[in-house]
Amino acid sequence: MGPGLFWGILFLLIGISLLIKVVFRLDVPVVRIVTGLVLILLGVRMLVGGPWFFREEPEENEVIFAEKTYRGKEVKNQEYSVVFGKATFDFTDLDSLSLPKHVKISTVFGSTTIFLSREVPVKIKGESVFAGVRLPGGSTAVFGSTSYESEGFDPARPYLGIQSEVVFGRVNMVYRE
Repeated sequence: MGPGLFWGILFLLIGISLLIKVVFRLDVPVVRIVTGLVLILLGVRMLVGGPWFFREEPEENEVIFAEKTYRGKEVKNQEYSVVFGKATFDFTDLDSLSLPKHVKISTVFGSTTIFLSREVPVKIKGESVFAGVRLPGGSTAVFGSTSYESEGFDPARPYLGIQSEVVFGRVNMVYRE
């Protein structure tokens, strides 16, 4: 969605609501609706960090209004964003030669599933706001933070580090059998 399309739709809706207000004498709070839409736009922009509007082609580390799967060895970036979409991260193909690897995954109004291998030591920190984070040890967080360290985790040895931040969404981390 480009900026021209967004503003065009916004002004079209404002015009229609004003016509409904005048012709049918319905009290439509136009100013409040527009203020709410602008605040939502600003909030999403601040959470995701980036341009004011969605680009034609999202970057490799972004899932916006889409669904995408990442394999562990293919994960090259350190930060990933999921906005109004669904992402799957499969870290079961990692081995000790692929480590250390640290990944930050931000989910806003979306869903993220992360598959882990029991052979790879992992340290996870999950933070959520009005959302759900479920870690392999069974701990969850709806508002706040939670953490998990796998058996055999040693900070002096290479490990997979995952930082997950979720707002109005869901993150599920499980061991794949």
